[in-house]
Amino acid sequence: VIPNFSPGFREELDKLFQWRRDVRRFVRDPVDPLVLRQILYHGTIAPSVGNSQPWRFVQVESDERRQMIVDNYKRANAEALEIYEGKKKSKYAQLKLSGLEEAPIILAVFCEKESAAGHG
Repeated sequence: VIPNFSPGFREELDKLFQWRRDVRRFVRDPVDPLVLRQILYHGTIAPSVGNSQPWRFVQVESDERRQMIVDNYKRANAEALEIYEGKKKSKYAQLKLSGLEEAPIILAVFCEKESAAGHG
């Protein structure tokens, strides 16, 4: 059954889409496990081709693995910086692109190419 969303709901959803932002400042506050569970649940019910749902979420908890992710990001970001020249390079270098060190939780998201679910 296709839901019939009221005009009020559609307006609020539109406001939410317009409000969303790319976050550049991060807090270290712990994430409520219930909130994390809800986020992951909503991620798993997102549409996918043929309902294949190929995504896999892994919470990275060990300090060693978290540091490996930070180091990998730093290498990749340094490589990306070399693509640019002049003012663009300077601007890119000033962007805060990572919050990995501040993040209370790191989620790694993977795609399983041979998903057993669906027909994707």
